[in-house]
Amino acid sequence: MMPKIKTFDELARALKRFEELFGAAEGSAEASELREVSNCLRAFEDQIAAKIAARRMFAKTLVDRMTSRCPRRANLP
Repeated sequence: MMPKIKTFDELARALKRFEELFGAAEGSAEASELREVSNCLRAFEDQIAAKIAARRMFAKTLVDRMTSRCPRRANLP
């Protein structure tokens, strides 16, 4: 089982391995490993997307708080 991807070096290794295994015959050990690598890459993508969404939400909340304290700017889009 491939470990969870935590760094960009691990991401680079996983992408390289994915490229090596791409096109493996269905039912082979390589195809099984390809699915495992693919699942790890998807999990990493989901993790990054969640972090980006959290940062966007934090930034929006911060802007909302700042504009609520400054009445002149509260009506800006």
